[in-house]
Amino acid sequence: MRRPFRLAVTFACLTALGILTLLQACAPVQPAVAPAVVPATPVVVPAASATAGVQQASPSPAAAETAAKPEAALTPGPAGSGAPEFGIKDLVGWWWGSTGMYLKFADDGTYQNGGLEKSSGTSWDAGQFELSGSRVTLRSSGDSPTCAGLTGAYRLDFKGEGRFRFQLIDDPCQPRATTAHYDLYFRQPADVGWPDSAATPVAVWRTEDLAGLWKSSRVLLQVSENGTFRSARTAADLQAQPNDLGLVALNGAQVKLVSNSESALCPGQTGTYKFRIGEAAQLYLTVIDDPCQKRKASFSGAGLLRQTP
Repeated sequence: MRRPFRLAVTFACLTALGILTLLQACAPVQPAVAPAVVPATPVVVPAASATAGVQQASPSPAAAETAAKPEAALTPGPAGSGAPEFGIKDLVGWWWGSTGMYLKFADDGTYQNGGLEKSSGTSWDAGQFELSGSRVTLRSSGDSPTCAGLTGAYRLDFKGEGRFRFQLIDDPCQPRATTAHYDLYFRQPADVGWPDSAATPVAVWRTEDLAGLWKSSRVLLQVSENGTFRSARTAADLQAQPNDLGLVALNGAQVKLVSNSESALCPGQTGTYKFRIGEAAQLYLTVIDDPCQKRKASFSGAGLLRQTP
């Protein structure tokens, strides 16, 4: 009895194992599932830790200023020049020069140059002009009283408020070159006509127009564009120990010299003068009111020759 029973059990087990193996062999293969990827949380590194131990180069002052200030837009001049472009309209009209010369540019390409002492319509110099960018060429006519047949070239330097200066490029006519070098030109009303000795020029002066070093036989005067002045007898004293110093204030053709408390000559005193710039770029001061007698004596009646522009 036992042997047949064991055989029956063994047969049942083998049968069950065979069926299980057959089922596994016939079952469809399932694709492998990749493990889920959890996105990493980005790590923000503070700037200080990212640059720790590394010395950062600071931008130079010039680079910082360039970055802070956008470039000013300029209208280009002739190809490749980089100079501002000026049109005939910017030049045509009447101009008064600070040394007393009148200048007229006409839209037909002609110019006239004359002084207050000339009779109406008389030209000191005349001819044709050409404008290219900021460069102006003056070609004197054959009968020009001063520069007959000579050609001069200049760069125009417009100062705003109807003002300009000539910057000399080349001019064999010495009288014209000298006058143009020193003069500051002011635009005059359109209907002024050729002026005579009674004409009153229109001029908007600024402190920078008087800036520079001026010298007479009695005094040296230095005016800065920032509106300060100092004066002395010698160049050494002008820098180390000026006799007078303070502020400059302009009102039309009048100038006020406001001495500060450190002035050895005129402490706390204000002098008011009428000024003009005459031939050969000389500054003339005519006293209107000045309680400082020594300063009045130094400036009155003396022409101060410009040493530096």
